[in-house]
Amino acid sequence: MTTFGVMFRREWPADRLMTYARKVEEANLDELWVVEDLSFHGGFTQATAALAATRQIGVGIGIAPAVVRNVAYTAMEIATLAQMFPGRFHMGFGHGVDFWIEQVGAAPTSWMSSLREVVVAVTRLLAGETVTMDGAHVHLDKVQLAHAANVIPPISLGVRGPRSMALADEVADGIIFAEWSGPKYLQQVRAQIGDATKFTAFVQASRDVEALEAMMHEKMALPRFASQLAAYGSERPPLEELVIAGDPATWFDQAQKWIDAGAAAVVFCPLPTDPVELPL
Repeated sequence: MTTFGVMFRREWPADRLMTYARKVEEANLDELWVVEDLSFHGGFTQATAALAATRQIGVGIGIAPAVVRNVAYTAMEIATLAQMFPGRFHMGFGHGVDFWIEQVGAAPTSWMSSLREVVVAVTRLLAGETVTMDGAHVHLDKVQLAHAANVIPPISLGVRGPRSMALADEVADGIIFAEWSGPKYLQQVRAQIGDATKFTAFVQASRDVEALEAMMHEKMALPRFASQLAAYGSERPPLEELVIAGDPATWFDQAQKWIDAGAAAVVFCPLPTDPVELPL
């Protein structure tokens, strides 16, 4: 079944989150996703508040950088949310933006190995195992959670590039595609890894078509979006291939391109300049 959600922008005041979450639920959407980026709002705090303010919707963190927290304490946070709100929490991990991770002194010796070790260790801890691990990044000595998750929440990786996609297929439940990932990119990844892994597509969505155009030109110049653009060859894809624009009444129909490309969930992501309101 396809699900639809919205993102609470990192630029918006945290004291608006709980009201926003209630409106998401009242609108019969399926999911709300919160953002954890350096200097903005904490992911676990936002997820807890949104879950407590609602009764049914799923809430995801999209995404938390895997290397900045101790893995056992991260597993404790996830297990606590899983117990308090069973079946409603979705954990998103990623490498994190490299210069932010370096800025806080948490850069790993290997980005791939560290992400693998964190996800494997968290998954085992959530399952109630006693975990000993002496890896390049994770070091645990007979650690077991006293309150393991009764319902283990899904873990998705927000990553880019073939090696990271293969890792997500191996150790996680799903992949989170960042904004500016067009349907052709999803198709390319699906061809690479097969059908087992759930795809969640974050799609920039706004009434403000001019602002979307301006942001596309800005983002497409950044090297970290190269893998998404490579799916389209040497030509820059048209705006409608990468975003959902215009009248919100058309957004679900526009989202069909990502669903046809393999997305099981589409998350509408407002622009930083959009008002703190639910457009749908």
